[in-house]
Amino acid sequence: MKLIRPNLKNHCLLPIHLMTYAVLSLFLSLIFNFASAQMISTLAIANKEVLTTRTVHIDALIEALVFKEDKRKVAKLNIKDVLKSKLDSKVLKKQLDRLIIEKIVYAESQSLSQSHVTDKEIKEKQVKINLEVQKDKELKELWGFLTLTDAELKEVLKQKLTAYKFMEFKTRSSTIDPTDAEAFSYYQNNKSKFKEIPFSDLKESIKKEISKEQTEQRLSDWLEILKKKYEVSLITPV
Repeated sequence: MKLIRPNLKNHCLLPIHLMTYAVLSLFLSLIFNFASAQMISTLAIANKEVLTTRTVHIDALIEALVFKEDKRKVAKLNIKDVLKSKLDSKVLKKQLDRLIIEKIVYAESQSLSQSHVTDKEIKEKQVKINLEVQKDKELKELWGFLTLTDAELKEVLKQKLTAYKFMEFKTRSSTIDPTDAEAFSYYQNNKSKFKEIPFSDLKESIKKEISKEQTEQRLSDWLEILKKKYEVSLITPV
C-alpha cells in the first residue's frame, strides 16, 4: 500500500513568527486577566455598595488628578505611583478609609438634600481629567486598564465633589469657639508644655488649638455614627 504524504505547502499552518506572536498574545492575555482579577478583590461594603481594589485605584487616580493643584483638599497622592499601581498595603488602606468616608458622607448628604454640585462643575472636572489622560501615555494605558467609562467618571466626580462640600459644611457647623475659661484651664493643665510663657500671650493660639481638637473629635464621632448607619464592613484586610 502506498502511503500518501500530506502536502504541507497547501496545509493551513501558521508561519513560525505568527505562531510565536499568537502564543505571546495568549500569555499576555493570561497575565492581564490575572492582574484584572487582582484589581477587583473585594475590600469592603459601605451603604450596600461593594468597594474593590479597582474602586480604590480609580478613586485614588481621580483624586490625584482633580486635587493635585489644591493642597487643602487632600493629602498628596503620587500620580506616578498610582499609574504603576504601586498602592502598597499601607497606602491602599489609607485610600480605602478615605473612600469609605466619602461614600457614607455622600449618602448622608443625599438623605438630607445637602451640598449638591452642578452639572457644570462636574463637566469642568471631567473635561480637565480627559485632557490629562490624553496627553500622558502611562495615564492613558492605566485608564484603559481600569476600563473607566465617562458615565462612571461622572458619578465618581459627583460623589467626590458633593462629599467634599458636605464635609466643609459639617466642619464649619462643628466648630465652636472655646471660652476664656476653657483656654485658661487648658493652659493650667499643660504648664510644662508652655514653660513660663504668660497665658495672655498664648490665649488666642490655645483657643485655636482647643477648637481644632474639639472639631476633629466631633467629626470623628459623627463619622462613627455614619459607619453604623450605612453598615460599613471590611471584607478583606489590607
